Amino acid sequence: RKSSDVELVGLWNRPNCAIVPDPQAKAEEYRCKLYTSAEALAKDPDVQAIYVLTNMESHCELAKIAMAAGKHVYVEKPVGSTVAEIEDMRAAAERHGVTCMPGHNYLYEPD
Repeated sequence: RKSSDVELVGLWNRPNCAIVPDPQAKAEEYRCKLYTSAEALAKDPDVQAIYVLTNMESHCELAKIAMAAGKHVYVEKPVGSTVAEIEDMRAAAERHGVTCMPGHNYLYEPD
């Protein structure tokens, strides 16, 4: 779906991800950049916000990488594996002056 207020700059995909087995094809489909790492995505000055849509166990680490680079973060729910992880993400957002918020996508939901 398209939004006039948002532009997809690029994507990064975990290696050997069964959900998106060909990230290059996905980047071509969306006409965006394909990053080689989460760090490379977070360092791109063209990126203002990052959507963390990975397995729950990696949410905290990836959100903190993004926030340390000054990016706002939208984290798929469940946000973290533990309350401590969620508190850690909140502290990182405050420390770096960015917003970190939970959300739920409907990419795989029936229309």
